[in-house]
Amino acid sequence: MTEVEKDVAIIMGSQSDYSTMVYAVDMLKALGISHNVFIISAHRTPERLFNFAKSAQEKGYKIIIAGAGGAAHLPGMVASLTCLPVIGVPVYSKELNGLDSLLSIMQMPKGVPVATMSIGESGACNAAIAAASMLSISNGEIADAKTINRIAAGEVIERPTSVVKELIENAIDAGSSKIEIKIESGGRNLITVIDDGNGMEKGDLKLAFMRYTTSKLNDSELIEIKHLGFRGEALPSIAAVSRVKLSSRARGTNEAWSVGYEGGEEVVEITPCSLSQGTHVEVRDLFFATPNRLKFLRTERAETQNIVDIVNNLAMASYNIGFNLSSGNKKLLKYVKQTSLFSRLCEIEEEFYGNALEIDEEKDGIRLIGHICKPTVNYSKSTMIYTFVNGRPIKDNLLIGAIRYAYHDFIPSDRYPFVALHLNVPYDQVDVNVHPNKLEVRFQDKR
Repeated sequence: MTEVEKDVAIIMGSQSDYSTMVYAVDMLKALGISHNVFIISAHRTPERLFNFAKSAQEKGYKIIIAGAGGAAHLPGMVASLTCLPVIGVPVYSKELNGLDSLLSIMQMPKGVPVATMSIGESGACNAAIAAASMLSISNGEIADAKTINRIAAGEVIERPTSVVKELIENAIDAGSSKIEIKIESGGRNLITVIDDGNGMEKGDLKLAFMRYTTSKLNDSELIEIKHLGFRGEALPSIAAVSRVKLSSRARGTNEAWSVGYEGGEEVVEITPCSLSQGTHVEVRDLFFATPNRLKFLRTERAETQNIVDIVNNLAMASYNIGFNLSSGNKKLLKYVKQTSLFSRLCEIEEEFYGNALEIDEEKDGIRLIGHICKPTVNYSKSTMIYTFVNGRPIKDNLLIGAIRYAYHDFIPSDRYPFVALHLNVPYDQVDVNVHPNKLEVRFQDKR
């Protein structure tokens, strides 16, 4: 049977790798790029690998995406046998969370080039986007870079809440002491985030809108990520689907600068502006460039409540920062700088005062701190269960399940407690680079 000619071949060492590589498959489908998928092992089926690599170009393939875990020899072996571009995707491994896979693919000898993506699902998705970018150079029918960026932005910016979260995280990372958030129409028409942080130099404004550029990480910090934002995807993704104006003044400088983007394209050159300190980001007409996304937004009231919830989460993690949130002329939240988590919790919910128990436990270098309310204070929704890992708000079913189990003898099964718990784990024992929304983490030891 003759193999139908496709643009991209996706290969992986075993069936178990497909749970990661399916993200590359789905992205290629979304971009309308033809592809085939094969299970080919460098160790178990070396002859099949040799035959595939030697005949891939003849069969019409233009790019190979290779996923592998552990020793991760597959991408390099293929690259040594073909002149086609090879994109390597490190797959998670049980022992080292995929770090061994990443280093194995990266450290190819001179003359065996492999374009290496990040570990896991994000890397697989980005491999497909990179393949599309390469193919678009010689094929005008394939989505251009602007369209690719808009599709990729959907992973980062799902709704107005995503914009608010990303911009506040940037403000927190910038060392702000006060953050002001303004929204209109549940964030669809306008989202403004103003901070008094370190700000940006003139030369960094355009760099901030380039995908995967970040000043927050160097190679040595990749294993121990301490910043809330680190992927370099937020501003490019926001700009791809909205109209953005960014103004900033770096601390210690006398000038402020502004730049504007619409639908991923620069529309206002860098110009001087008036700003006393920090950064001012204005996002208008969210999803105007991808109007189909508007159909999936909830009501204005629901989207506004989602924003309130995420601001509460971030305000709880950064109690030493003041937060103001308003919708139109209506003040929704106002939190002053606090010196303790307990004080911030009492700001958020008055019932917390007088009904809370403090938690502070440590074992094997892992510390659990925070406060839990007495069972008499309970709610119909789980939105008052706040969990944090190393200062990062997360949604982890394992942690939430453990909290609910601890309360199950004291409150009805359809009620939820008010809990705020911070889990401090050694940075090299937790992976926060799981998904672009950064709400998920992987623990090295789930026990």
